[in-house]
Amino acid sequence: LRVPLQVCAAAGAQLVGSTSVLFTYPLDILRTRLAFEGRSGPRLSAWHFPALADASKKLWKEGAAFYRLPPLGFYQGFSATLLGIIPYAGVSFFTYETANIYWGKLCDDRPAPWGVKFFFGMLAGALGQTASYPLDVARRRIQVWRAAPFVGDGCQKVPSIFQVLRKIVEKGGFSAIFTGLSINYLKVAPTTGISFVVYEYTLKWLQQNRPVNKS
Repeated sequence: LRVPLQVCAAAGAQLVGSTSVLFTYPLDILRTRLAFEGRSGPRLSAWHFPALADASKKLWKEGAAFYRLPPLGFYQGFSATLLGIIPYAGVSFFTYETANIYWGKLCDDRPAPWGVKFFFGMLAGALGQTASYPLDVARRRIQVWRAAPFVGDGCQKVPSIFQVLRKIVEKGGFSAIFTGLSINYLKVAPTTGISFVVYEYTLKWLQQNRPVNKS
C-alpha cells in the first residue's frame, strides 16, 4: 500500500504540531489572559512579573476547582487547540505538497523557484487557517470564559467547544465564527509562506553539505 506524499506530510505535521503545543499551551493561555484582563485594568507589559504571577495563580486555582488537578487550569481550551491542529496542519501541508507535485508535472520536474514556493505556502496557510478558525475562536473564548459574560453567562463549569460555538452562532449568525479571519490572513499567510521557504532551502542546504562517511 503506497501512501501519497502529501498525506504523509499532513499526518506528520499534525503529530508534530500536537506534540509542540502540549508544551507551549500554558504560555498561550497566559498571554490570552494578560491581554484580556488588560482591557479593564491598567496597561501592563506582558513581562510585568506581578501580573504574570497573578494570572498563573488564578489558572492554578481554576484547575483545582474545576478539574481537581491544579495544572489542568493551564490547559483550558486545549482540546479545541488539538482539534484545530488537525484541519490546519492537514490542510496546509496537503495543499503545499499537492501544489509542488502539480508544479513538477507541469514544468518537467523542475523545482519551483522561491517566489512560487512562497505563494504556495501563503495559499496553504490561508486555507489551513480558514479550516481551523472556528476552533481557534472557541479556544480563545474558553481561555477567558470566567471573565467573559458572553461565554460564562452563569455557567458554573468550563463550557464545551460545542456550547461556545453554538452561543456564538445564536448571537451573531454563522458568519460570527469567522469574525477577524481577514485580519488573520494578513499575519498567517505570509508567515506560513516564509516558514515553508526557509524550511525547504534549509533542508536543501543541509542535504548538500551533509558530511560523507568515507569508511
